[in-house]
Parts: sequence; C-alpha cells; structure tokens
Amino acid sequence: MRIDQIMTRDVVTCGPEDTVLEVAMAMKHHDCGIVPVVDDESMVGVLTDRDIICRVIAAGDDPAEVRVREAMTPDVINIHYQAKFNAAQKLMERHRVRRLLVTGDSGRLVGVLSLTDLARAITRSKLGEVVQELSRR
Repeated sequence: MRIDQIMTRDVVTCGPEDTVLEVAMAMKHHDCGIVPVVDDESMVGVLTDRDIICRVIAAGDDPAEVRVREAMTPDVINIHYQAKFNAAQKLMERHRVRRLLVTGDSGRLVGVLSLTDLARAITRSKLGEVVQELSRR
C-alpha cells in the first residue's frame, strides 16, 4: 500500500511569523495536532501541540506574543507520497514520531501521514507492534 492511499490531504499550514495563539486556534478548529510551517512554499518546520505546551505554555510565555519560528520544531521528517506503507512505518519508528509530512515530486507538501492514518489501514496486531515501537524510549 502506498502513502498517498492513506494520508491526510487537506493540511492546515502556517507561516513562521504567525503567532502561536493563531495556530493553536487553527489546530482546535481543524482538530489537528500538527501544523507544517511553510515559508515561500518551502517547509521550514512543524508546530505541534506538544511544542506549544512545552516551549510556550510551560515556559510562561504568552502564545499571543510568541511567533511560530520561536516555538516550532525545525527538523522536518518527510516521506514521498509514492513510498510504501512499510517505509513510513520504519521512518516513524526510527525517529520516534507519530506524524510524517508527505511531499510530492517537487518536494512540496502534499499531505500528512499520522499514526491514526496507519491505524485505519492495518490490522490490530500490527498496530500494537507499531505503537509499542514508537513508544519505546
């Protein structure tokens, strides 16, 4: 099975100069926990709900004042949309992430692949193995 068969295509993005509060509100509205950060159509990072909690809220900063570039995770882990399911699983396990950004032929963002997307596509026993591997510290 290829990634483009199970990925989420409608992805909310933000810019590095947006405020963390604006992105948090977008996350709530679109029911997502990750927002790719795009600058001139290039992916420069991701902002996750965990980034907001750990880097802004726990630090006592005001999310309305903090810019995304200050709180985002700059290391973008991505996979090509034609990659196979197993390649995505191994990449998630290796980097211990629950979401991958999916790129097209030009390297631009075309979707997000989440653990939830994988869960919908695999058996329960296989899902248990994937979750166990991702949760290992």
